[in-house]
Amino acid sequence: MKQFIDTDTVLYFMEEEPTDVIVLSAISQGAKKPDKIGKKARIGGSELNVLLERLESNGLIMQA
Repeated sequence: MKQFIDTDTVLYFMEEEPTDVIVLSAISQGAKKPDKIGKKARIGGSELNVLLERLESNGLIMQA
């Protein structure tokens, strides 16, 4: 049985989720570099840098 994902629903929930959760989700899906994380999470620039620094300072991610 194939499962189909409604991209409109996914985008809606992404907009409703806190941005740090979206970034963590992108990382858990295999994005490792900031540009890939930003692309997958649809967050860019200084907002992404602030989020990554906050996640690192809280011990939720580590730099390689």
